[in-house]
Amino acid sequence: MYSSSSSIVYCLLICSKDER
Repeated sequence: MYSSSSSIVYCLLICSKDER
């Protein structure tokens, strides 16, 4: 049972690392 917010936060973390 994952919340939508969790998915967004995870994406942000990955995107942030990718941007670097």
